[in-house]
Amino acid sequence: MKFTVSKSIFITFFTLISSTLSHSLENNQIHYSYIRNQFMPVISLTHQNNGFIACYSHNNDAPSYPVGGNIHVKGFIAMQGQYLGRIFHPDGYLHRDISVQDSEPSLLCKTYIPSCEDSGVECWAGGDTGGYFSALMYPAQ
Repeated sequence: MKFTVSKSIFITFFTLISSTLSHSLENNQIHYSYIRNQFMPVISLTHQNNGFIACYSHNNDAPSYPVGGNIHVKGFIAMQGQYLGRIFHPDGYLHRDISVQDSEPSLLCKTYIPSCEDSGVECWAGGDTGGYFSALMYPAQ
């Protein structure tokens, strides 16, 4: 017997369990957006966010999607800052490298993105999220 799942069945199933997947992280919120055939976690640190950082890793365990060179997006964090073109710069990091392991944005990835919380997983932040802005604004329905 062969079992196949269509995209519409999967979306319906996800909608049924979305209340389980959307939950509070203390005062922060997590929702999941459907990007490149994956439900990706999106963390909101405040209610006055205006941009997103992406959290990257060499670990390809789901949820993730490849962006090249054995680098995978693991999730996104919404925060205050500004876009210059399609690159997001968090407050305090205008024209600064946010991918450095001890930068606040990279530490936020390690703290809040579920697949980056393991101490054995290297994760870092990046600001190239302008192309995903509309998908990140709303949870998957």
